[in-house]
Amino acid sequence: PEQAVRHAASAGFEWVEMDDRMVSGFLDQPVDLKSKLGSLGIGLAAVSVAGNFADRAERLKNISRAVLAARLLQAVEGCVVV
Repeated sequence: PEQAVRHAASAGFEWVEMDDRMVSGFLDQPVDLKSKLGSLGIGLAAVSVAGNFADRAERLKNISRAVLAARLLQAVEGCVVV
C-alpha cells in the first residue's frame, strides 16, 4: 500500500482512496498514518469497505470494519467511507 501511495503522490495526486484492509495496521495509530501521508504531501480522501452485506454475520463484521475506518478517517482528517 505504501508504494501505491508513493506512486500516486509522485504522479501529482493530492488525495488517495484506500481499501480498509490497506489501513488496518493504522487503526490504533492514526497519527502515524497522518504523518506518513503528510510526508508524501497527500491526503486520505476515502476508505472503501467491501464485503457481503446480505449475510447477517458478514454484515455485522463489515459494519464494524466501516466504523473503524470512519474513526480512522476522522483522526487523519480524511473525507468519506465508501
